[in-house]
Amino acid sequence: MSRRPITEAEMAAARLPGGGWSAAQLRAWGVRWPPPGGWRRKLLRCGVPAACPYPEGFAPDTAASAVPLNPLLAFAATPALVVMPRDAMEIFTDGSCEPNPGPGGWGFAVYRGGAEVHCAHGGEAATTNNRMELTAVIGALRWLAPAAPAIVWSDSQYVVRACLEWRHGWRKASWTRGGGALANADLRQALDDLLQAGSANIRWTRGHAGTPGNERADELAAVGRQAAVRRNGPLPPADG
Repeated sequence: MSRRPITEAEMAAARLPGGGWSAAQLRAWGVRWPPPGGWRRKLLRCGVPAACPYPEGFAPDTAASAVPLNPLLAFAATPALVVMPRDAMEIFTDGSCEPNPGPGGWGFAVYRGGAEVHCAHGGEAATTNNRMELTAVIGALRWLAPAAPAIVWSDSQYVVRACLEWRHGWRKASWTRGGGALANADLRQALDDLLQAGSANIRWTRGHAGTPGNERADELAAVGRQAAVRRNGPLPPADG
């Protein structure tokens, strides 16, 4: 079945006055009733049936702006089209930590027209996997000009959900959780600032599935981690 992308903004426009969505709207999006867990994430990742009507004020994008991903990278995505300008860059990010917590690294690789045009990596002697995943996306967004269109791919559901769902509530809660400390609040806030200032489109891709960009980012993260170990030496073994 042919599908088209859907955005958080389009989903918000389809809400009922009291919040939530009607059963009819969910059926039009291809979601069964009652909706299963994770249905919103699946829609953002996979899109909706191409024939599904847009809400009022959301005109369909033109064929010129709705283009499939570059063939080299296409199988990183779902069958849905990613609605971005033709000259949009694709940036693959990754972070790793071994052991976790322990020495970690991050990396990102930038592609245009199927060719790598930039890459970067770094690492820390004592960190966590989640911090490295967040740092990779932050590094990519800091490198990217705010107005430049780009699709930023991450294989971390933790990062993608932070970008697409959680950050709005955390911002309202002043970057706390239940009145207490929020893990990695410094990085989450930096990521939110960059996303608000730019126009990047954050997407999830399956890790270690042979996607060239994802494999390259994983390789760069490993280089960053190894460099951190060389600079600082391995951490001492844990007691016990």
